[in-house]
Amino acid sequence: MRGMKFRFPKLVHQGAGMLTLAAVAIPVYAHALTFEGIRATIALLLYGVIGFFGTLGVGLFMAGLFVYVVRLGVERRAEGITLMVWSVTIMFVVAILAILLGLIE
Repeated sequence: MRGMKFRFPKLVHQGAGMLTLAAVAIPVYAHALTFEGIRATIALLLYGVIGFFGTLGVGLFMAGLFVYVVRLGVERRAEGITLMVWSVTIMFVVAILAILLGLIE
């Protein structure tokens, strides 16, 4: 027992190759998508990304505005302005993604 090495039986190895071939050859096994399905999947992904980053951008802008209004001093207000600049950048990216989503749909 000590010197024996475990080897996959040849039948199991060939079975895995046949399963891979079947998955590639038969679209039902591969869950192949048509062009319309791929487009719908990308649109769904973009809806999620737009929602996430849109919420992040608005929340970050509100936080930056809060920091700008509440904190006194030029150095502290610069942090609020930086947050607001980043949020505007995020909202710009969201607008581009929304335009891309309109083109996809």
